[in-house]
Amino acid sequence: MENEFGYIDDKPFSECCTDKQIIATITTDKDGIEFKVIGNNKYSIFNLEKSIPEIYAIDSKLRPITAYRTTIMNSRLTAISSSTLRSDLYFYKQELPTQNAGIKHFTNQTKINKIEYYNDSIARVFENETFKENLTYRKNKVKSIKIIANKRKEQKIGEINIDDNNITIYLKHDFGYLHNHKKCEQITITNNSYIILKFQKGIFFDEAYEYILLLDSALYL
Repeated sequence: MENEFGYIDDKPFSECCTDKQIIATITTDKDGIEFKVIGNNKYSIFNLEKSIPEIYAIDSKLRPITAYRTTIMNSRLTAISSSTLRSDLYFYKQELPTQNAGIKHFTNQTKINKIEYYNDSIARVFENETFKENLTYRKNKVKSIKIIANKRKEQKIGEINIDDNNITIYLKHDFGYLHNHKKCEQITITNNSYIILKFQKGIFFDEAYEYILLLDSALYL
């Protein structure tokens, strides 16, 4: 999302009240999520510590967003004040809310049954055989491209038991393809290899995040 209209608050809310929540523009990129607040000093660096534990938000489609490790990047106290907040760890619901459904934010008390873990190193450790590409060149430009897809289901690669909670580990491969119709040489093929952890019993976010750190350490070793 880019410059998406929404509202933010420092606590979960089940419905949006314009006199309680604060209007903001929301932008996401590969490094995280950014909230820009204009005309409100509540989230000013002059009124708060630089770091905020959590920010709860909704976009224009009422999809809930929860951002952790939020930092106030800058604040301006002028005729029209503004503040920019960023987070490198956030959650949001991709699907649209059903009619008359209340807003339900992800919180520290939300239990998780599955984690999809993405890391560029996975493709180097576990070869992705779901696609092959054949390029034909003419005068150093791509004339044609042929992709041979081989769809594969998730593959079970392990199972462990920790504190009476059975954890099943799966490996999943797929890929993404994007090209410019007018300039065929502009081609992007992304390797979407990832690991899936499925928990027999739901776990809280703090515990789930520890598994992510363990996976990070294992792959980088």
